[in-house]
Amino acid sequence: MENNDFSVIIAAGGSGSRMKSDTEKQLITWKGHPLIYHSLLSFFECGIKRAVIVCPKGEKKLYEELFLENMENRVSSELLVEITEGGAERYDSVYLGLMLIKTPFVMIHDAARPFVTCDIILRVINDTREYLAAIAAVPVKDTIKQIDENGFCKDTPDRSLLYAVQTPQGFRTDVLKKAFASFLEERKKGALLHVTDDAMLVERYTDVKVYLSKGEYGNLKITTPEDLRALED
Repeated sequence: MENNDFSVIIAAGGSGSRMKSDTEKQLITWKGHPLIYHSLLSFFECGIKRAVIVCPKGEKKLYEELFLENMENRVSSELLVEITEGGAERYDSVYLGLMLIKTPFVMIHDAARPFVTCDIILRVINDTREYLAAIAAVPVKDTIKQIDENGFCKDTPDRSLLYAVQTPQGFRTDVLKKAFASFLEERKKGALLHVTDDAMLVERYTDVKVYLSKGEYGNLKITTPEDLRALED
């Protein structure tokens, strides 16, 4: 199984702030390896041979050492992994990684989402090839309430139309680069947009519609101390 037309950006610039830990969440050890190892390995096993790891600023040497220590025996000479430092915000980091991508398609995945399966990855790959932009997502299970500025219920959206977004998110590379270029140009002019995922940029700055690929509820992101329970199962 080979997917040579795809690269993956592993977004590893997060801190341990919400984890309330001195250890970056992507470096928490699980089954003898940091979480980022498990995330990256899933893509290698699904035929992705090129990866860019975007690490926190000032930590490139640390991540290079961790990569050699954890991946040396699992990587073949056919695989190409680059490690680069990220920026102040997540979108800065993804953009810096994106500038290193040379394949026609790119996937972006959270380093602290170690339970991603090959099924999810392959669904996103196939849907990205067909639709140019595809993201893993699952239907929400709970009723969602929109509140006003005082904390009172303002609206109850139709739950059947709501999905929780995950990673990986896949894009044709030139589409995502175009979206980022437009977004960054607006930022220079003082426009403010709170970017919570990369698909937002494609939705806003291109004519490409983002397709929702079938995710899995088990594809959890380790973000808070409560999430650590999932690593114990």
